Amino acid sequence: MSDVPGRTPDPAAGGGDEALSAALKRAAEAGGRRVVPEPARHVAARGARRRRRTLAAAAVCAVCLLAGAGALTAVGLAAPDGGVPAAPPSPSPSPSVSVPPPDSVVPSPGERSPTPTGLSSSFPPSGGDDTGSPSSP
Repeated sequence: MSDVPGRTPDPAAGGGDEALSAALKRAAEAGGRRVVPEPARHVAARGARRRRRTLAAAAVCAVCLLAGAGALTAVGLAAPDGGVPAAPPSPSPSPSVSVPPPDSVVPSPGERSPTPTGLSSSFPPSGGDDTGSPSSP
């Protein structure tokens, strides 16, 4: 079958595929002649920008990973028993349970009374100094 300008091929004769193929080849040749390749320096600059972005993203991920691991480690070291209770336990026993009083230690007149657990013993008594006498102005 010959290509005659202005004549449409008969699809029943199988010429439709050949005509379409020829038209697409002509369009590809015309488009290929108009293409101007991008300069190599533009391509290289685009690659360098992508490498910098990839490296920056990897650095951000590494910092986040290390910060998260450090925070988890700090929390794990600060509370090895699973955490601190929200409120201290109540010192008064329930009315149904009779708890014997703790071993009471009576200090002698010159000794300090023992400090309860959890309180600091570095502060002087409420009198102001260690001797128990009021402080002079």
